[in-house]
Amino acid sequence: MAVVPGSFAKVLTSSLLASCMIGATAPPVAIPVAPPVAIPVAPLSAPKVEEPIPSEADPAATQALTELVKAYRERPSLRVVEQVSVATGLDAQEGDAPPVKAEMMFAPGRKVTLRMRGYELRFSGGKVWAIHESNPDTYLEAGDDDSPFYTLLSAFIDIPFVSLSLCLGEPEIDETVMQLHPHTPNVLPASVRDETLADGSPRRHIVLLAEGERLELVFDPKAMLLLSAEAKVTGGPGVANRGSVTYRSGIVNEIPAKPFDEAAFALDPGKRTKVDMFAQLPKKEALQAAQGGDGAMVGKPAPEFSLPSSAGGLVKSDDLAGRVIVLDFWATWCGPCRQALPELAKVAAWAKDQQLPVVVYPVNVFEQTQGDDRLNAITQAFQQLKITLPTLIDTQDKLAAAWGVRSIPMTVVIRADGIVHSQHIGGGGDYAESLKKDIQEAIRAGEGKGDASVPVAPKPAPEPPAEKPAHEPNS
Repeated sequence: MAVVPGSFAKVLTSSLLASCMIGATAPPVAIPVAPPVAIPVAPLSAPKVEEPIPSEADPAATQALTELVKAYRERPSLRVVEQVSVATGLDAQEGDAPPVKAEMMFAPGRKVTLRMRGYELRFSGGKVWAIHESNPDTYLEAGDDDSPFYTLLSAFIDIPFVSLSLCLGEPEIDETVMQLHPHTPNVLPASVRDETLADGSPRRHIVLLAEGERLELVFDPKAMLLLSAEAKVTGGPGVANRGSVTYRSGIVNEIPAKPFDEAAFALDPGKRTKVDMFAQLPKKEALQAAQGGDGAMVGKPAPEFSLPSSAGGLVKSDDLAGRVIVLDFWATWCGPCRQALPELAKVAAWAKDQQLPVVVYPVNVFEQTQGDDRLNAITQAFQQLKITLPTLIDTQDKLAAAWGVRSIPMTVVIRADGIVHSQHIGGGGDYAESLKKDIQEAIRAGEGKGDASVPVAPKPAPEPPAEKPAHEPNS
C-alpha cells in the first residue's frame, strides 16, 4: 500500500463497503464458508495490443456470453464463493484494499441466497427476505418488482460480484451485459478467444469494452463455470484524473450432488419484527464496526474548525453555533464518496426546504494536490456530479486527524450545543434517510425532546456567517 503525503496510506476503493479506507483499518466482517477456501485473485494479463472500442456487439462474443448465462440459469444447483479485491492507481501509484467476499447459492428461476458483510438475503417467488447476523430480532420482506437484481442493486448501490448477474440478471442478454459489473455498465462484447493452460485445462476469455471501461471474464468452456473476472475503469465520476480503479474477482464453484431444498430460498421470520429498510437490520454498533468506525466521538464535544470554502472565505465552527452541523469527509479520487455526495446534496436541499436550523458541508481531505490544482479537481468533480453545494477544504488534514477519520466518506452530525450526535461511515444503503433521521434527532436533542416520531417544526435558518479572506490559516 503506497503512502501519500501526510503519512496516510493511499485510500483504495472498497465498493461493497461504500467507503474508502485510510491506512490500517479494521478487517472486513468475516463470513463463514464451509469448507474454508483460499481464493487467489491475480491480475489478468494486460492486453498486448490496443483494443478498439466496438460500436456494436461482436456476434461471437455475444454468443459465448449468452451460452454462459444460459448454463448458469439452467443448472439445477450451484454454490459459489466470489472474492473481489479492489485497487486504485493514480499517476502509476497503486495499492490494494482488503478484499470483500460473498457466498451464494443458485437455483433455476432466479432463486438465490446471498451472504455478505453479515447480511443474508434470499430471493424466490418474486420476494426478497433479508436479515443481519448482528440482530436476531429484525427481518425485511419485500417484493422484487420482477427484477431481483435491481432490487439488490438499489439496496446496496454497488455489488461487484459478477456471478450474481449471471444468475440473477434480466432475461435479455443486452440487459445482462449492463448488469455484469456496476462500474462497467456501458461495455459491449468485443472479442472471445480460447487458450489451453500448461496442464491442458481449457479457458475461454470474453472481453467487453467501452470508453474508459474494460471487463474480462475467464471461464471453463467445458464446465461452463466462471473462474475469474477483471473490471478496469479509467474514466467517469468515480475515478480521479489520470487514475484507475480495478476490480479483480476470484471464484470457487461447487456443484452439489442434488438440488437445494426450496426452503433455502425463503425465510421463516419466527418472532422477528419486520422492518422497512436495510439500514434497520444491523445493530448500529455492528454496522460501525464493519465499516471501520467505532463512533468514539459520539456524545463528546466536536473538534472546532476554521476552513477555507470552495466558494471563497473561511467557515468557522464558532460562527455556526446554535445550528446542527453536518460534515461529510470526502476526496476527489474516492468512488464511494462521489456516489454519496449527490445524496448529501439532497439532504441539504431537504433541510433548506424544511427551514431547519441545519448547515451541511462536504469537507475535502487526503488529496495529493494543493492550491489551484486541488480546487480545480474539486470543481471538476462537482461539475460531473452536478452539485452546487460548497465544500470546505481541509488543506492540512488537521480536522480529519482530530476526528480520527480512517474511512471515507465519513459523515458526522453535530448538535447545536456542539456535541457529536452521530457518525456515518460509507454512503450505501439508506444513507440519505438515515442521515435525515439523525438530523431530526439532533434537533430534538437540542430542544430537550427525545421522541423521534414527532415531526420537527420548521425554523428559519440563521443567516450564514460572513465570508472572510481565504488566506487565514487553517486550524
